Amino acid sequence: MAQGGSEDGDPFRTDGAAPRPPPSPTGPPDDAPPTPEVRATALRLALVSVAGMAAAFFAPPVGAVLGVVAVVLAVRARHSVPRRTRVLAIGAGSVAVVVGLTITGVGLLFRDEITQYSRCLQAANTVQARQNCQDTLNESLSAKLGL
Repeated sequence: MAQGGSEDGDPFRTDGAAPRPPPSPTGPPDDAPPTPEVRATALRLALVSVAGMAAAFFAPPVGAVLGVVAVVLAVRARHSVPRRTRVLAIGAGSVAVVVGLTITGVGLLFRDEITQYSRCLQAANTVQARQNCQDTLNESLSAKLGL
């Protein structure tokens, strides 16, 4: 026996138990019964992914950040969570990042036009006034985009 270790050469194993196989690089199989730890990790991934997707539409910068968190958690869980769960979390997180950044970028790019349109609508009392606000917005967006 190795000094302070087990017969399989692992210097950290002192219990004499059989060596454990190394974790699979792709994680546990999808049909394996999940342990409580795997369930908790999968639930955490699902919650962060869904929250990121929802937030991407209602609070785009927050959605982008939650999307990044979902992707990072999914990558870190590669040895403990089934592949299907990780792929779904990475996909949902990526969508949240793209949608969140796109909406944030559009909002920043057209901030002045959107602010002007919002003020116009607040002052509009008739259908015709609202239509004028819409026409003004369309003209200012066309001018900014060079259309």
